[in-house]
Amino acid sequence: MEKSNFALRLLPSLYKTAQRVADREDCSLNQLINVALAEKLAVMEEDYWRERRKTAAKRPKSDALNRLAGNEPPRNGDNVRPSARKKQAPAKVRRVKAEGAVGPRGITAGGR
Repeated sequence: MEKSNFALRLLPSLYKTAQRVADREDCSLNQLINVALAEKLAVMEEDYWRERRKTAAKRPKSDALNRLAGNEPPRNGDNVRPSARKKQAPAKVRRVKAEGAVGPRGITAGGR
């Protein structure tokens, strides 16, 4: 785990209270501050994502989300990059597997 040092300036009253709570919780002041900061950041992040959801809901949906696959011909820019296309096995291999024939190592289609 990567650690970093950070000089934290606390009010004396806050420091004493934090030290008292850390002693009561049987942990170090460093651990108490780490946990308290993590809890506060989690709450702030939750608020951030809640606000993001609200703004996202107000935006109009993309036309692509309203189309049904296969019901509309491809549009300009709908091309798939050649490297992203799924490579197909040669027709002969596909036919042999479909028939359940025994392969070169005595294994039938489907791994049996």
